[in-house]
Amino acid sequence: MKGGQASLVRALGEVPELPGALCRGRGSLFDGARPRERAADLAYRHAAAVGLCRRCPELGACRAWVESAPKITRAWLLTNVVAGQVPESASDPTSPSRVKTKCSKGHVYDAANTYVDPSGRRRCRKCGCKK
Repeated sequence: MKGGQASLVRALGEVPELPGALCRGRGSLFDGARPRERAADLAYRHAAAVGLCRRCPELGACRAWVESAPKITRAWLLTNVVAGQVPESASDPTSPSRVKTKCSKGHVYDAANTYVDPSGRRRCRKCGCKK
C-alpha cells in the first residue's frame, strides 16, 4: 500500500461496507480540490457527487458512519464530499477571502452586489471578481 493510501486508511478507520452505495468506483467525483483545479470544475464534480448521494440507498448508513467517525476522520472529511455534504472548506466563512468586505476593485460585498457561486465563492456582481 502506498503512503497516501495508507494515511487515508488510517484516517478513515473502520469504513462500513455499504454494498449498494452509488459512489463505489466513482471516488474521483468526491475528492477535494486538485492542484490548479478551477473552482468551476471542482463545483461541477462536487455537484455530481452530491447528486449521487441524494439518490443513494446507503445514504442513511453513510451519514450515521460520518456522525460516529473519530476526530481524525472528520478532519479528512472536511476536504471531500461525504454523505451528500460538500466540504466546509468550499464555503468556510472564516477563510481569508470570506472576511473581505470589498472585491479587488473596491466594490462593497453587500446583499445587492454579491453572488455566491456553486463552489461557495463570493462574486462581485458589478465586475465579476471572485473572493
